[in-house]
Amino acid sequence: MKKRLLAFLVSVLVLVYPMAVFALGVNPPQVPAEPDIVKVALSSSSHVEGVIKSVTATVDTSNVADGTAITAQLVQSDGTTSVAGVSLASGTVSENVAVLTLSIPTGISAGSYKIKVNISSLNIYDNSTEYTISEGAQKKITSVAASSTSHVTGTQQSLNVTVVTENVGNGTSVAVALVEANGNAVSGVTAAVGTINSNNAILTLTIPGSVPAGSYKIKASTSTASNDSTAYTIISNTEDPAILSVSLSSSTQYAGIEGTVTVTVYTQQVVEGTEITVGLTNLDSENVGGVESVKTLLGSSNSASGKLVIPDTLDAGTYYIKVEIADPALVHNSTLFKVIQPIPVIDNISTEGANLHEDSISGSMVINGDYFSSIPEKNTIEIIDAVSGDVSATVIPDEASKTSMSFEIPDLIEGTYMLRVTVNSKSASSSETFEILAPSTTSGNDSGGIFGDTVPTLPTPTPILTVTPQAVIKIDKAAVESKISADGKAKAITFDLADISMGNKLVLESEAVDLILKEKVDLIIAANQVKLEIPVTLISSYIGSQLEINLTPVDTTVLETIPKNSMNNLTTSGPVYEIQLIAVSGTTQTVVTKFAAKVKIELAVEGIDITKVNTKKLAVYYLDETTMKWKFVGGKYDAATGKVSATTNHFTKFSVMEYNKSFADVSSTSWAKEYIELLAARNITEGIDANNFGPKGLVTRAQFATFLVKALGIETSEYTGKFSDVPDGKWYSLHVEAAERAGLVSGLGRGLFDPNANITREQMAVMVMNAYKYVNGTDIAVEAQKATVKFNDEDKFNGWGKASVYAAQANGIINGMPGNVYNPKDNANREQAARVIIGLLELLGEI
Repeated sequence: MKKRLLAFLVSVLVLVYPMAVFALGVNPPQVPAEPDIVKVALSSSSHVEGVIKSVTATVDTSNVADGTAITAQLVQSDGTTSVAGVSLASGTVSENVAVLTLSIPTGISAGSYKIKVNISSLNIYDNSTEYTISEGAQKKITSVAASSTSHVTGTQQSLNVTVVTENVGNGTSVAVALVEANGNAVSGVTAAVGTINSNNAILTLTIPGSVPAGSYKIKASTSTASNDSTAYTIISNTEDPAILSVSLSSSTQYAGIEGTVTVTVYTQQVVEGTEITVGLTNLDSENVGGVESVKTLLGSSNSASGKLVIPDTLDAGTYYIKVEIADPALVHNSTLFKVIQPIPVIDNISTEGANLHEDSISGSMVINGDYFSSIPEKNTIEIIDAVSGDVSATVIPDEASKTSMSFEIPDLIEGTYMLRVTVNSKSASSSETFEILAPSTTSGNDSGGIFGDTVPTLPTPTPILTVTPQAVIKIDKAAVESKISADGKAKAITFDLADISMGNKLVLESEAVDLILKEKVDLIIAANQVKLEIPVTLISSYIGSQLEINLTPVDTTVLETIPKNSMNNLTTSGPVYEIQLIAVSGTTQTVVTKFAAKVKIELAVEGIDITKVNTKKLAVYYLDETTMKWKFVGGKYDAATGKVSATTNHFTKFSVMEYNKSFADVSSTSWAKEYIELLAARNITEGIDANNFGPKGLVTRAQFATFLVKALGIETSEYTGKFSDVPDGKWYSLHVEAAERAGLVSGLGRGLFDPNANITREQMAVMVMNAYKYVNGTDIAVEAQKATVKFNDEDKFNGWGKASVYAAQANGIINGMPGNVYNPKDNANREQAARVIIGLLELLGEI
């Protein structure tokens, strides 16, 4: 009964209480709202693997107090497991919003992931936001080279193994192992592990003496690529006389350059003082003509060394180093040596003293550059019509050296021409053009060629001397050890030279060099005015050598000897510094002029009012002392450091300069003036002649692809015939193929590119956004969603172009036309192309 009465009273209270509250005007107590993560928006939902990607996550919350800690992280597709190598992004909530920046490094593999946002203090999280890392260009291990190809059982062997890759990101883990012929790892041999830096890695593989004799392979592998093509032999330790192994100071050399390779021979049971002959054979074991064999005597340690001279006349190809002992009769002929033909370099062309009128052509043309063959008939020179791209004449030079060629100018009709040089199947085209003039109306010999950038006849230059360095700073092994021990995980060590106004010489003793190579650290040399970042892959060529690095300001009195007309619209924005790298081995000094790896160089902007300079036009230039002209290197000004940084593959005299060129047909009030002048200042393209740019002229698909490749510094390579209508030998062929490899263009289908067709505004937008994606992996569809304006003629867009147009518009690269239309099918002209290219570089932060 009591229970029934109690239930009745409770039910009455439930009904009456709300009415009483309402009647009295009293608000009932409120239940607090729960905190929540409402939305996570990403600046990008995907990128291409192999690049560092910064992703901004904007997190909307509800009922979360200001100052509450919040994190974001990249997790596996299960939404929980964290991704190794990706750090948490941390921040705080303000007005129910948090903005977090997540940095995704290069080594993260392609796949599907999620972004997990967590507020741990409130025990709430959101892991529903998807993120994709797509596969980039094919990752390859292109070569694996070991310091030796064999050793004898019973002895421990340490090998320096150089691994060269393509499209493998910095920091990617790489392992080197000794494997059986079937690919299985050899028991007892621990794999060497390192990381890729600038597509290279140097690892030390130790093979214990317990490994039995036999044929093996050295295998290099990453998570996405492997290469086991390098053979290695462990020779049985018998009592019979034998040549055990042959090692080389270098297994490759460029064609057209005379060089020396040191051949070290290891033997057993051969009498000390025995004569050993070292020579070079082709793959059929026939001696190679022009290469003289050398003789040496076996030393007390069962080894001998000889220096084999490789002449500059030797053709590119693969050869064997042949080692012979007459008594006992022993032959070793399995060590490979390669002669590589580099891509020739055309620095400039000269027609000084020639008559270039169509009716009376006479005289010679000189091509200056590098990597030509000193044998004239191994060089082919094509003279190409710069307008049509057709080959007008093909000649063989009359005289040739590694750095220069000359030939008699053949009969040509009036027009503008460029050159293409081919050496042993490797080709390069000139950036300079020359003109054949209309028939002369007067007799006589008019001299002087007319170039796209007029090059006046220069006086014979006075040799440039430099100030002798005043300070010598020696770096020994202990100094390097100290730098490395200060940060055991450092990938680079820095030596500060402070002020170098009087010049400095940095001397790295040979033991210091060897330790840098062993620890695989890059070398940074920092001074107030100059900074160098030298990769360890460059230093690896000089193991056992002392390295001297000279940083020297050039005497201003000497600079006055440089012809004033060589400046070509340039004004200096800082001192001229000469940088030298000298390798010292014993009593031999070698000035290293070109490198296989790129060196980053930073030069200070000094002696000018920076507020009166267009810093986007500042770049690093080097002095070509053959032509006494300054050549564009590139670079970007950093206001924080006051320096311009660029990369170079050689050392010489450098300075920061500003290039200012105006065009007669571009008015001072033209909207495109700055873009056009920046295009010229960045060495992307010049005018249609010495004085005019042709702003209203149309742009072909090949021209715009070439602009993009040059603007982004994408390297060209050998012709492959990717498109049937882009034949070998055209001025644009290699640039179009480079654009296709980088994903900037894909062609029209059926193997066609249509290079000479005028590019439409829609096609231009597609190419430029593909270029943007190439650099930072941006998802074009996501970028398109940022557009705030819809064009009135979007119904005229193609399905393949719409997203690119809106993505370019959202990022400020393109603008519409009057009436809020884009006119996608209209052809783009040169001033519009200039605007788009410079807009891209600005968006990427390259200028």
